[in-house]
Amino acid sequence: MTDERPDGVGFFRGLLAVVRGIVHAVGTVVGWLGRAVSALTRRSHGDADD
Repeated sequence: MTDERPDGVGFFRGLLAVVRGIVHAVGTVVGWLGRAVSALTRRSHGDADD
């Protein structure tokens, strides 16, 4: 048995994968919100009565 790993290595790799997934999902949602706000401000910008 030369390929022994310290206990918990798999746990930390799994946890890292979960964290990366969450960060990716949050970044995607923030990108969508940014596009939505940009579209709304572009659309409503011409409606101002100055």
